[in-house]
Amino acid sequence: MLIALVASAHGTAEMASAQESGIRLPDSSVYAGELENGLFSGLGILTWRDGARYEGGFKDGLKHGEGSYTLRNGWSYTGTFKDGLAHGRGTEKSPAGGYYTGEFVDGLPHGEGVEGFADAGVYKGSFQHGLAHGWGRYEGPGGLVYEGEYHLGLWQGHGALTYQNGDIYMGEFLQGLPHGKGALVQAEGDEYEGEFREGQFHGRGTYTFSDGKVLRGQFREGMFVEQE
Repeated sequence: MLIALVASAHGTAEMASAQESGIRLPDSSVYAGELENGLFSGLGILTWRDGARYEGGFKDGLKHGEGSYTLRNGWSYTGTFKDGLAHGRGTEKSPAGGYYTGEFVDGLPHGEGVEGFADAGVYKGSFQHGLAHGWGRYEGPGGLVYEGEYHLGLWQGHGALTYQNGDIYMGEFLQGLPHGKGALVQAEGDEYEGEFREGQFHGRGTYTFSDGKVLRGQFREGMFVEQE
């Protein structure tokens, strides 16, 4: 679900053979900027023959400090680098219209951040190694809203989900689906409280119709099968 931060061969700059700016390297990339001991160090601009471009700080031949890195396809990252990778706070944008703004560690979203998707959905919360992980809130198209725990990019743990049709589920999730104990309040007024499995009523539960009628007992794959 997350934008993948490119960590390519562009991360490492080759040793320059001359202590001057405007250096053309063997791979046809061109560097203009400061040098120290034959390595890019300080402020500079590095452009590659494939259209990639980096402008910002360098240290020991690697992107380091504040900078902006863009690819020919429209992908970009602007923010802090460390040892050639995005590290610290920054903003990544994808050609499809997605973005991520927040904390990075070793080239990946890690910590607190906000991710926007091409379909206008937005996630705000915790990330770990590039994936939503921990507590967060997702607002999707058509009124879909989830707030709760994430595990490796999926809804997992305790949370609350408002569906696009107005139904509301509160309870446990596993791998993106209601699973375990929870309660579903449907937009037309019916309610179910009990056990879920893979998004369906499954196990012991109570279904209350909007007119007050109650079914209490065992459910299997969304169907009532045994009265208590």
